[in-house]
This record gives sequence, structure tokens and C-alpha cells, in this order.
Amino acid sequence: QDANVTLEYLRTAPQILAVLPSDHLQPWLDVGVELTQIDVVVGLEYIRQIPAVAPVLDLSEIRKWVAFGMKLIQPNTIGKPDYLGTLEFLRTSPAILGDIEQPAVRPKVVSLGAALADQSPAAAVAWLAESPSLLRALPSVEWQVKVVQYGGLLAEKAAESSLLYLRRAPEVVGMIG
Repeated sequence: QDANVTLEYLRTAPQILAVLPSDHLQPWLDVGVELTQIDVVVGLEYIRQIPAVAPVLDLSEIRKWVAFGMKLIQPNTIGKPDYLGTLEFLRTSPAILGDIEQPAVRPKVVSLGAALADQSPAAAVAWLAESPSLLRALPSVEWQVKVVQYGGLLAEKAAESSLLYLRRAPEVVGMIG
């Protein structure tokens, strides 16, 4: 497995080093090594996505981002883990998160998505996909943070209700003024 990690790192090193200084690289790779111990395919995909995710999330948020993705693992028709949702998450979420204008809101979007994924992976994926446009529709960063925080409280009890709230929040906030 370590040979696979090394090979993947060598393949992606030019892209990784374009976004991370070499002295910051080891902690990012440590996450990849840990992931390969859980699942080689997921760990290698994470390493491939470091150049995309490093500009949009701080290293301190990466484990939460990975945990969100791992919650998307579902059993397939024969009962084995299906990692397709996780792989798709690793590939697409950096661009989605990058579309969120306020970097300080991105970790909150990830935390809310992870909370939703505990009950409904589909609701979590829908939230992630819709979050940039829903957040842009809010008048300020303060409102974005409040809406996401309240969404998180709802997500602990009812994922689908939380998603409905998040979808209607821009309209409600607009009426409040």
C-alpha cells in the first residue's frame, strides 16, 4: 500500500507542489496514508484531489471533509461497501466549495453536510450541490453563518426538514430584511 501511495504522490507531486509549499506537504500526505489503510482506492483518490482541495480548505478542516465523504459509503446490492459516492464527493466537492465566496463559511458547509449524511446521504449531497447558490442568495456572511448553524441544529433531528429549511432560508431572510 505504501508503494501505491508513493507512486500516486509522484504522479501528482507537480500539481500538489503548485498549491502547497513543500514544508506543508507531509500532514496532507499523512491523511492519504491513513485513508489507504481504510481503503486503498479512497486514499489514492484523496491524494489525487489534494491539488483541488488545498486551495479551498485549510488542513485543519481536511479530516472533517474526508469524514463527510466517508459517510457517503453505502452498501451495494450484495451488501459490500460501495465507495462510488465517496469517490465522486472527493472529485467534485473541491470545486463546489470553491464556488462558495466566503472561505470562512466553507468549513461550516462541510460540517452541516456531515451532519446531514449521518441520517441521509442524499440530503447531504443535495445540500453540498446547492449550497453555493443558496448562500449567495443571502444578504451577508453573518446571515450565511446563522442559516448554516440553524440548519445544523435541524440536521441533528431531521435531515430532510433541514434541507427544506436551507432551501427556503433565502426567501425567509429576504422577507425579514
